[in-house]
Amino acid sequence: MKSSGSTGGSSRRAEVRRRLRAVALAALFSLCSGSVGTAAFADDAALIEAGRRLYQEGVLVAGTPLVAQRDGGVTLTGKVAACVNCHRASGMGSIEGGTSVPPIAGPILFSAPIMPRRRAPAPGITFVELRQYDRPAYDDASFARVVTQGLSPSGATLAYLMPRYALGPADLRALTAYLHTLSTRSSPGVDDDTVHFATVVTPGAKPEQTDAMLDILHACFAERAPRVVTPGIRRWKLHVWELTGPESGWTSQLEEHLRTQPVFAMVSGIGAGRWDAIQQFCEREGVPCLFPNTDLPGDSRADRVSFYFNDGVALEARVIARYLTDASADRKPARVVQFTRAEDIGAAAARVLAKSLASAGMAAEIRTLRSDAGFGGALSGVTPDDALVFWLRPNDVARLTRAIERPPGARAILFSGSLGGFEGLPLPAAWRTEAAFAYPLDPPGRRGLRMRFNFHPWLAKNGLPSSEGDLELEILRGNTLTACKLLDDAMTRMRTYYFRDYLVELIETPMGNSAATSAYPRFSLGVGQRFASKGAYVVRFAGPTGQELTPLTDWIAP
Repeated sequence: MKSSGSTGGSSRRAEVRRRLRAVALAALFSLCSGSVGTAAFADDAALIEAGRRLYQEGVLVAGTPLVAQRDGGVTLTGKVAACVNCHRASGMGSIEGGTSVPPIAGPILFSAPIMPRRRAPAPGITFVELRQYDRPAYDDASFARVVTQGLSPSGATLAYLMPRYALGPADLRALTAYLHTLSTRSSPGVDDDTVHFATVVTPGAKPEQTDAMLDILHACFAERAPRVVTPGIRRWKLHVWELTGPESGWTSQLEEHLRTQPVFAMVSGIGAGRWDAIQQFCEREGVPCLFPNTDLPGDSRADRVSFYFNDGVALEARVIARYLTDASADRKPARVVQFTRAEDIGAAAARVLAKSLASAGMAAEIRTLRSDAGFGGALSGVTPDDALVFWLRPNDVARLTRAIERPPGARAILFSGSLGGFEGLPLPAAWRTEAAFAYPLDPPGRRGLRMRFNFHPWLAKNGLPSSEGDLELEILRGNTLTACKLLDDAMTRMRTYYFRDYLVELIETPMGNSAATSAYPRFSLGVGQRFASKGAYVVRFAGPTGQELTPLTDWIAP
């Protein structure tokens, strides 16, 4: 590509500008000769689909790539130029830093903007009106002009980020048709006075943990109850969907729950096993599924509407793989031997680790423990050149260390923190001096401070008992409140535009202090991200009593 100062580059830009002006004039002439109102294309599925492809994929009606230009000679083509990149799938726009991208969904774009309600400013404060409110309603001609020339109905020139598009009359008609379909009515689960939500409890969840989660959710929902019921103000209602039987029957149960009472979104939830069936249901129905308490989320390649705190034991497996493959030559194992129960989620983690190691050329073996009697011989054939990884629950860790009182010599001995209970991992003194474990949480001191300042006062205010001293319950309750507060933050910013895709977009950009009660560090999301915490430490027990934790690694984000 030639530099912007070259004669050839200038000629090409001049030609693009000339074509843009010609296309704009032709489009304006065509559009002004007749109104393209909603009724004109309400039943034209082919036209709306053509508009969707242009908006989301950057493909023109003729099947060629969308072309747009910004000041300074920057040309965008295809999907990079698609409207969805800035205005989002909902058409409700976005905000990043000091940049505001206004909504362009039909009901908003083709109506005069409603000025936001505001209180009297404090002394010394001056309001600056956003330009997006300073315009009349768009019509067909003004929409064509803003898209092709970057001029608003009031005659203002739009900012640099808004490209000037080379669209013909057919493209403008299709795009207008599609915009009229965006965010036209509230999503299911919204009544005149109520927004309905669900939380899911799967078989195997401990009753005391289920009760603790529900106590937090009920208290959080109660805070949202309006003091005075007025038109347009909707209360929240929580529905508890308790699943029964094997996983193969969960989908039909979820579908029946949704038929009986549609919900706007699912918040939190708890399960002892895989979350695949719930995620697949959410994805298929388009119901946002927000931050369940699970150690094995569904397939991250298919999650459009599902959000998680982290990737659970699969994340720990990838962190352990990085730890072992990055070891110095004298510490790198010749083989990695893993131990798991066949019926537990540790088996899935073992497969993830084996795959990660294989890609690095390292051999891995998985040993399945099938009975308590087999623990004594579990380590047969292990050599000092091996590394051992245990995907076991606390009861099994205790059985293992009772059967094998002293750990074998090995390059590394590692446990799953989330399965084993983190610092509650029941290792005897002889094992504590040798073993390490994956730790995806904030370090205890820092996490404890956040809980004391952000979580415990909230519990006291809502008349709920403290769970300090019970690490597993403290993490569960704090994370559940974070899930509810993230929902609250998004719903507040949503105002009355109750669209599920808009909720997903708002969850991707959390604001405020909503995550303060989560146990996870470096909590952040972005466009397209579905895991809020993306790494872990590898730690070991230390200190005079072997109760303290010391990190063996920095934060590993594989």
